[in-house]
Amino acid sequence: MKLIKNLLVALVLFSAAGRLDASSVIEVSFDELSRASDTVISGEVVSIVADRDPNGYIYSTVTIRVSEAVPQELIGTDYAFRMVGGELDDESTYIQGMPQFFVGDGLVLFLTENPDSLLGPTVGLWQGVFHVETSSTDGSTTISDYERQLVIGVRESRLMRASRTVEPDAVGVAAGEITVQRAMDVGSFMDAVRQARR
Repeated sequence: MKLIKNLLVALVLFSAAGRLDASSVIEVSFDELSRASDTVISGEVVSIVADRDPNGYIYSTVTIRVSEAVPQELIGTDYAFRMVGGELDDESTYIQGMPQFFVGDGLVLFLTENPDSLLGPTVGLWQGVFHVETSSTDGSTTISDYERQLVIGVRESRLMRASRTVEPDAVGVAAGEITVQRAMDVGSFMDAVRQARR
């Protein structure tokens, strides 16, 4: 009964608030993300299975094949967590502001102790979600945040993101944006997580 009340309150709050954006959620620093997380995992989403709880609400069990983790004992395992929302029987339920995952996604997730809570699986909602892109040529990885902005480092507990610059073409007209810094790879990103948790 408590879950139903909490769900209804959350839905009313999200509806009343309208669009949930960065201005309505407190920004969490990288150190805070790292310390507040029960588990930090990196890997690929290998399955998402939706079902209904006894009250008829849709939940999804997300399974990630873990390639890097804090704690390290999770490396090489399939880590599953359950979260509110999903798609089942031509019906979909999502709470605005919570991350959505898809099979095949490469991710780093800063997970809470109770990912199936109404606050979602990740610390700071979307702030606890990072995307991993793997190069098809050499297997190298890059990390980007929820807005797909490349993460290039951590300074004074804050993430540094790549700046973009405009490269003019031959006649001086802007040809497009290029990234001028190199993004962190999964290994250095997870090392920074471990350092922040010390």
